[in-house]
Amino acid sequence: MYLGIDLSINGTGLCILDNDGKIFFTVNLNSIYTKQVKKSHRTVRIACTAEYIADLIKQHSICFIAKEGYSFGSMRFRGSSSITPLAELNGVVEHYLLKNDFTEANNNYLIVQPTKVKKFTLSKGNFKKDTAYLLNIYEKTKIRFNTDDEVDSYMVANLLFHLIRTKKDISHIKELYDYQIECILDEDKLKSKKLGLKKWLKLQDSEKGFYLL
Repeated sequence: MYLGIDLSINGTGLCILDNDGKIFFTVNLNSIYTKQVKKSHRTVRIACTAEYIADLIKQHSICFIAKEGYSFGSMRFRGSSSITPLAELNGVVEHYLLKNDFTEANNNYLIVQPTKVKKFTLSKGNFKKDTAYLLNIYEKTKIRFNTDDEVDSYMVANLLFHLIRTKKDISHIKELYDYQIECILDEDKLKSKKLGLKKWLKLQDSEKGFYLL
């Protein structure tokens, strides 16, 4: 099972994909929080979110997890009062994941840039979250979602699924578009060897895996 996480103080999105890449479960936590939790201090919502994720991982024997990272806009342009709660939530969730051996070093946990998340599924990374966002998503994926947060968690899980599938069998890249392949390649490793997508594709299959995220 693959878990995609889009953390938010008010509406964390979670999506589980099965071993065939199909949606097994998806939820926006805001839809299941009680009125008391919604009105509580953010520390209560943070605790409830972390506990829900922990239970979900145990209940469904999650093997791989990916989380959407901070966007450039949130880090640079929002006030500190906006980013602090999100940073606190990320810290609590990542502490739990670390305690349960979900780490990038173990190759079972990944933090993905928001632009890559959108680009992998939607072909471009600058889709606007306007009133037509969910409709645009449906036109691209043919999947109906109720909230933006569920959409984002699905896109995180979708990228994760195809990355792991490619790591297990490099021939899986034949099922991906070039823009999708670019999203699952490690840019720093490519730059260190002065490789672009075309040069990477010409490498031996035994070499390609080194450059994946």
